[in-house]
Amino acid sequence: LDLTVNPGSIVNYSITATDPQTTDVGWTETVSAKDVYDNTVTSDSSTVVTMTDSGSALFYTDGTYGTTATTYTLSSGTATAYIKDATTETITVTATDGNTKTGTSNAIVVGAASTNKGTTYLTVSGSTTTVTTPVSDSTTLTASILKE
Repeated sequence: LDLTVNPGSIVNYSITATDPQTTDVGWTETVSAKDVYDNTVTSDSSTVVTMTDSGSALFYTDGTYGTTATTYTLSSGTATAYIKDATTETITVTATDGNTKTGTSNAIVVGAASTNKGTTYLTVSGSTTTVTTPVSDSTTLTASILKE
């Protein structure tokens, strides 16, 4: 039995939110056209989406980040948005088409390179308890293992 799923019409957009980002360094997010069942509308390669953000970020035509743009055309239901932000801030990114269908990303934190280092976590597990805590570069851990 062969089963083919054909997506319906666009009801909204899904936008990735790669977080955190570094100030003045370009990155990409993917805009996906979604139907009522959250399928990507792969049959659409012509809809133009207008991109906006809640802060100071700029959108670009490609990964050279040389020419700004505010619109992208879907290809098989998706588009890649090229973004760069020169301001330390938290933003969201929104895609809107000509039929007022929209989608907004989750929050994206944009900060200086030194503030966006990944947090290292220490996890200690036992038979009854797990404790996870952030660890800085200067943290000293002393552990004792007791055998019962």
